[in-house]
Amino acid sequence: MFELRPYQHEGIDKFATHNRFFNFDEPGMGKTVQAIHAADRVKAKRVLIPVPANIVIQWQKKVKELQKTDFVADVVSYNKLTDRAEFYKKQKYDVCVIDEGHYLKNRKAKRTKAVFGNKTDAVGSIIQDIEYVWNMTGSPAPNNYSELWSSLRALTPQVITMKSGAILDYWQFVDKFCIVTQNNFGTQITGNKNTEILKERIAPFMVRRLKKDYRNPPVIDTLVLEPSDSIAALKEAESSAEGKELAAMLEKHGVAGLELIGGHVATLRRLTGLAKVAPVVSQVVDEIEGGLKKLVIIAYHRDVIEGIQSGLTKSGVSSAVYMGGMTDKQKENAKEVFIKNPDCSVFIGQITAAGTGTDGLQTVCSDMLLAEYSWVPEENKQIIGRLDRLGGFDNVIVRFVSLAGSLDEKISASVQRKTADIIALLG
Repeated sequence: MFELRPYQHEGIDKFATHNRFFNFDEPGMGKTVQAIHAADRVKAKRVLIPVPANIVIQWQKKVKELQKTDFVADVVSYNKLTDRAEFYKKQKYDVCVIDEGHYLKNRKAKRTKAVFGNKTDAVGSIIQDIEYVWNMTGSPAPNNYSELWSSLRALTPQVITMKSGAILDYWQFVDKFCIVTQNNFGTQITGNKNTEILKERIAPFMVRRLKKDYRNPPVIDTLVLEPSDSIAALKEAESSAEGKELAAMLEKHGVAGLELIGGHVATLRRLTGLAKVAPVVSQVVDEIEGGLKKLVIIAYHRDVIEGIQSGLTKSGVSSAVYMGGMTDKQKENAKEVFIKNPDCSVFIGQITAAGTGTDGLQTVCSDMLLAEYSWVPEENKQIIGRLDRLGGFDNVIVRFVSLAGSLDEKISASVQRKTADIIALLG
């Protein structure tokens, strides 16, 4: 029998006593559990639950496992919800639980307009007539505060209403709470400001609990490896015009510079990942042979993931792969094989696919290797939360892999340091 923790009881109470509310608990704190029990508490008959496609099955299982009343839960992927928006507008729901609410950060996206309305004011939207709407995400603003605007405008406009009674539109909000610069890429949001003002305004409508307050924080470390023979191609890319521009942006703007230039250095990023394949495989094989039972490896590029799996297979190490392009059933099967099969030692997850919904890994594993990491620190926190969560070990170890003597070594160090803005806002 699952026993609720005191902070989860508090979360349930907050949901049940607020028609519009945000739960920004860090990944792994049990937001799903709180929402299901809150739906029971308000005596819901029918509940709409928009979620990323890869966790539809997981949510359906959780509802059946935890609900105490017989409410009907329509667990729907964001894509399906968007494609059939008119259908869902006509349904009668008592509660809407928006899971991974950062999926609605882009005010212009079709799924955001489907859920929040064409003007992001809830008018004419799926949620317009739903009594309770609860927004849950451990990463409410992965890049900057502007990504909060759509949810605040639709659910709690009072948070962004000025003394004059005017509600801040998107660019007014950006002007007040974000640092904007003009450069070769146009108008770019490069930072945040007025954190305490925004924090005070949101506080009555949210909870944010951190794992460090309830368990030991994960140990974050760097694993510096000697690059493989493919380092020649990487070195050539680093000395190219794009490589030099990346180094300059890192030097001048830090992580913000990386985010600005990220899409323009795809070749360099891919070559960096490929140069890590052989040394990562060698390292992992040594650790498994040395007694490590289970390990989660995170990467980004498909050929990097496939290269790591191929190398491990040739060395006699069994692994399960979880990445984009797989069906939801294939992803679920990969996760279950890693969890339940003692002979499957390694879970290789694509950071964009495995960052949400892969609950259960923490029950068998406490070690993670970020072979390829995100240049957005919050996304790394999100993937680390796959192991650093309730029901898991209290000594999670996460290692960022970097290549000795490469630009990647400098980038890795910078990315690990720069999570201060989001932490400053949310605690």
